[in-house]
Amino acid sequence: MNRGDLDTHIEEERGTFSDLVEAVAKNKMSDVETMYEHGNDIFAVDTVDLSNNTLLHIAVSNASKEAAEFLVTHGIDVNVTNANNETALHHAIAIKDKSKAVEVIQMMLLRGADPHLKDKLGDTPIEKAKRLGKSDILFLFVERDESRVSTPSSLSFRM
Repeated sequence: MNRGDLDTHIEEERGTFSDLVEAVAKNKMSDVETMYEHGNDIFAVDTVDLSNNTLLHIAVSNASKEAAEFLVTHGIDVNVTNANNETALHHAIAIKDKSKAVEVIQMMLLRGADPHLKDKLGDTPIEKAKRLGKSDILFLFVERDESRVSTPSSLSFRM
């Protein structure tokens, strides 16, 4: 393969940002990994969309758990916000498939997603889940918060 053919091959494997958005949205992990390996910017923002969603927002909105996990493990802040100050966790609440929503949210919570962050309207993912009647998701948030609370025996008291 000559240099020109190699450059063409790399450019084809890299794809465009639109190709990466589509691969993330459809959870096409081999495409996501190939485009990442060939230099596609996973930190870029989708400027076509007025909310300036990141690839993480797009992955989560499409219940693409593996793509979301790949992005987070490769450096995207799990609490990154869009133009509306929404985190991907805000978007995860709206996933229609209950089991996929739970899987995505569990993964995000394990990776450090904060359900107490407010969007521009002042709503947290917890408040959004309450408003939408998503008790299964609320349970995950309560469970997360309870696991972060110290037990009484581990606290030291001063007298």
